Amino acid sequence: MVNPSSDNRWSEMMAKMNEKPLIPVRLIVAFLSVCSTIFAAASIANLSLILDPIYRDPNTTSSKQHTQLEPKDPWEYYYYYWSESQRFAIVTAYYYGYLAVNIITGRSCERFNVAYLTIAAHLISTCCTLLTPVSIHGGVAVIFIIRFIQGVSHGPILTGIYVLITRWFPKSELGLVLSFIFAGSSFGQLITIPLSAYLCHPINHLSQSRDWPSIWYTIGGLNCVFTFFWWFLVTPDPASHRWISEYELRLIQKESCSNQLINLQIVKVEWYKLWTSKKLWSITIAQGAWSFGYILITTSLPAYLMFIWSFTNQTNQWIIFYLLIAVCVSMIVSGPLADWIIIKKIVHVSMTRRIFETCTLLIPAVCFITITFLGHDKTSILIILTFSMLAMGLRTGGDIPLISEMSPDLSGTVFGMTNTASAASGITVPILVQSILSSKVNDAFQWNMIFIITGCIMILGWFYFILFASATPQPWGIAPNRSNSIATVVSIEMPEVSRFRLWFERKKQRMSQAALVFKY
Repeated sequence: MVNPSSDNRWSEMMAKMNEKPLIPVRLIVAFLSVCSTIFAAASIANLSLILDPIYRDPNTTSSKQHTQLEPKDPWEYYYYYWSESQRFAIVTAYYYGYLAVNIITGRSCERFNVAYLTIAAHLISTCCTLLTPVSIHGGVAVIFIIRFIQGVSHGPILTGIYVLITRWFPKSELGLVLSFIFAGSSFGQLITIPLSAYLCHPINHLSQSRDWPSIWYTIGGLNCVFTFFWWFLVTPDPASHRWISEYELRLIQKESCSNQLINLQIVKVEWYKLWTSKKLWSITIAQGAWSFGYILITTSLPAYLMFIWSFTNQTNQWIIFYLLIAVCVSMIVSGPLADWIIIKKIVHVSMTRRIFETCTLLIPAVCFITITFLGHDKTSILIILTFSMLAMGLRTGGDIPLISEMSPDLSGTVFGMTNTASAASGITVPILVQSILSSKVNDAFQWNMIFIITGCIMILGWFYFILFASATPQPWGIAPNRSNSIATVVSIEMPEVSRFRLWFERKKQRMSQAALVFKY
């Protein structure tokens, strides 16, 4: 005989599961995903704090004050004996590792448990972070290896989070979440500046403080704690989460743009179609051009300010701090703004992406070229740099969500391919700067050449994107057994006629009628 009270309890439990949760599980997943990008970015950004003071070769006259100091402690003054070529090797080591694994990790995140891959990546990255201060004793070769391994470990993090977010969030929320996640990468670089100022004061005389290794130990320790929460709270898809309600699960499965509707079926990759797709190349080239400008600002701008404007290293770090605040704010705003424009059908999706990508590539390119005509006006240059970073943050309304729209069932592989171009910029920017500057780091004309070349690269990336980019799902990015359903979704959510077009057609029709009345 069935106990009626047990049936009532079961009914009450099922009713609660069907109710709208107070704190959605996907909100927790979003918060931890943002933390993941913050720790990943912070673990690599802090190395610049001991690289910036030694940009010049110690044999040059300008840094003899450092070579005269004899290290009394193994932690002191050691890094002042790195030459410029050694600094170049250390800076690019991370990007060599990151570049090598993007496509592989993108495909792996689709085929395997993306939550576990992210855990493994963070654990390896944490070990590299904790070993970085010790590796300095082994010389440049050891530091290069540690940085290279850390670059390899970061391959699954951003790509895996992109795959995870497309599975966990409905389309209406995807733009907002992606905005916070990509802003987290800049925020991770941002927080290392006040953190280092607190742990190692003053920031421009790290050699006088024995506490500089604590930067790595602090970030590594926090990353360990974060990894535990990730393991406990994040699953590769909503259906496998123990605490998710039926209400939230149905909402995600109904509106998700990823392959939740087909039970995570692994889509066969048509590599030839991917590599020959102009639409995919438009995103790849645009991301590479954007990263070229962004990496130039975050890595080479301190040297420009130091040698051309004679700013101190402490001042340079705080200028970068404010520029990163600008790009973070812009990224957080632009994603929801683009979604609002699409929902209101002011312009259709593809045009919205082109408008935001125009702002994020063309405006900074014009700003970089304009800097070369401003001469010695420091205030105007800093204002233009701030404006360019605000414009660069608009990419979260441009190429970032375009990947999930163009390839909803193959977002990991496609993101890995496009992100490879971003990683390549981490190598090409130092090569360009070193080849042009050579020994003329104090020559403003050489720096102007760098800004002009960067602006031209961003203009070319924008031009190719405008010609070929589209938000229409591509056949190679859709699972075969839901091609019909996705075509229906596209016809509803991506109308060819927007409100602006309808207004224009009505205006044109009225003008034609007025012309006929005037004629007769």
